[in-house]
Amino acid sequence: MRVRLAGRIDYTALAAMRPLLRHVEESASLCVRFDLSAVEFMDSCGIGLLLAMRNTVREKGGSIGFENLTPRVRRILERSGVAALAAPEQSWSAPSWPGQPCAA
Repeated sequence: MRVRLAGRIDYTALAAMRPLLRHVEESASLCVRFDLSAVEFMDSCGIGLLLAMRNTVREKGGSIGFENLTPRVRRILERSGVAALAAPEQSWSAPSWPGQPCAA
């Protein structure tokens, strides 16, 4: 599953992101890729949202990864330690299908 996030991922965006979290919870996909190329800003609430989605996917035996990070978002994820919890961007292979883990 590929998810493209855009704009500001902060406290004010949390209510709008709840459907996405539910979709991730209900999905059979074990591999969730977050395209962050259009994210302008992310605060601790946005980091918490990514961690919640990571935990949901990991409970099913899967993993998450981040793609197309802007330098600003990359710094935020690296400084918070979240970047280390995701599969490296270079490890993505062909699109994964529901029930298949991410390629390592």
